[in-house]
Amino acid sequence: MASNDNISNWIDRLLSGEEEAFEYIFDLTNQRIYDTVFAIVKNGYETNEIVNEVYFQLWKSISKYDQSRPFYFG
Repeated sequence: MASNDNISNWIDRLLSGEEEAFEYIFDLTNQRIYDTVFAIVKNGYETNEIVNEVYFQLWKSISKYDQSRPFYFG
């Protein structure tokens, strides 16, 4: 399981312009996000669409992330 510190480190790297960090964030979080969404919607196609939107929004809005706020991926 991905630790909060590990994900925070990759977020910091992404914020500093290291685009490859997005791939690591995806790899660290994708399965858990997929499982959580699937548990709610119970449909593989819809789950994939929602998960894709999650990562699209992350990519689009990462520059607005407030690093002073605590990060938790529990």
